[in-house]
Amino acid sequence: MRATGFTCLERAIDSTPILGMSTHGHRKCVTVDYSEQLRRLSIDDEQAAKAPGSHPSELAKTLCLVRIGALVAVSAAAASIHQEIDRAFSAGASAEDIVEVLETVMPIVGRPRVVKAAPKVALALDVDLDLLGDE
Repeated sequence: MRATGFTCLERAIDSTPILGMSTHGHRKCVTVDYSEQLRRLSIDDEQAAKAPGSHPSELAKTLCLVRIGALVAVSAAAASIHQEIDRAFSAGASAEDIVEVLETVMPIVGRPRVVKAAPKVALALDVDLDLLGDE
């Protein structure tokens, strides 16, 4: 039996076929069958990717924090991490939120990846780690 289910995805209205509209609170949502979204992702359909900046602020903040976790997981370059941290700040995230992401992904991605990412995050947060110390 094929799994079916719907999820409310905030999405810019474009030529993508929509399966329905619903209202949640004060927002109108485009309702997309999650199995259809998975199919689109599986075939690398460009319409499946949601553009940054097209999400309500709380969702945008969450997406930025998830992307930071993903960048840590793949040992991304400092510039990529810095750019996503800037986006997260613009979406309302705090430095504490970003450090919490590092703590949260550590059991999944491993301590070495987080240790490798921490100085990159510190640089983006303009934090001097003083790793050499004055002992």
